[in-house]
Amino acid sequence: NKKASKYNRSEVKMGGINKVSQARAGDRSGSGRSNVFLVVKNGDDAHVKIIPSGKDDDSRLDDVFMHVIEMTKDDGKKTFRGYYCMKQENVQCEWCKSGSKTQHQFSFWAFVYFILHAEQKNVDWKEVQNKKGEKKYMEEINDFRLFSKGFGMKDYLWNQLVNISNEVDSLGDNVVRIQRTGIGRDDTSYSISLTTKKAELLDDDVKKSSLLPNIKDFYKGEKKWPPQDDPVAIKEESEDLGPDTTKVEDSSDDEEKDLF
Repeated sequence: NKKASKYNRSEVKMGGINKVSQARAGDRSGSGRSNVFLVVKNGDDAHVKIIPSGKDDDSRLDDVFMHVIEMTKDDGKKTFRGYYCMKQENVQCEWCKSGSKTQHQFSFWAFVYFILHAEQKNVDWKEVQNKKGEKKYMEEINDFRLFSKGFGMKDYLWNQLVNISNEVDSLGDNVVRIQRTGIGRDDTSYSISLTTKKAELLDDDVKKSSLLPNIKDFYKGEKKWPPQDDPVAIKEESEDLGPDTTKVEDSSDDEEKDLF
């Protein structure tokens, strides 16, 4: 059984708010397991603790270039697969050779306490009410997830994270909400917002957080998560993903291309 954490509780390494911002400015001029990624769908409200501090050289927050490839599964459903662009490692990239364009994304590790869903799609989700009196359905996670998204139009989503870093000493000081509205490419938006609740972890989760791999090491497949020798890491899969760490897949019906 999964124990719950307290709610109130290459050559130059890239990492941190400042360095990813610098990389983004220049751009403008795993494990393969489904439960590694935080997938936020229409109406979802995820309450998380961001693990990296946001300081320079904390590479548990980093930028990556991905090839996002649209595919059709055997059942006819549309799916998207992301492939880490090896050009970042000064290695010939087959996707670049084929003419596929890259998408610049930022990624960070987070401890997800729970996700509030607009609809009850699982009987185990607990019915709750938000401050507006609206019914929501709470899915308890209490585990680490990787959140990865594009920077957004005019970097709106990235700038929300930068604004949070300007308000706190460390990105992980307070609980952060990650929300999404919309399902299509043209009407989907995300928000990353700071709450006043202190973000705390149980001692065992603090120890596990120190083992989280750097973002690029994870995508390259050099570091696994969850650790292969961790018996607690064997979990049920909820999405179909590719077999290696350089490829991830979201099998939802959403039309949005920027899915992970």
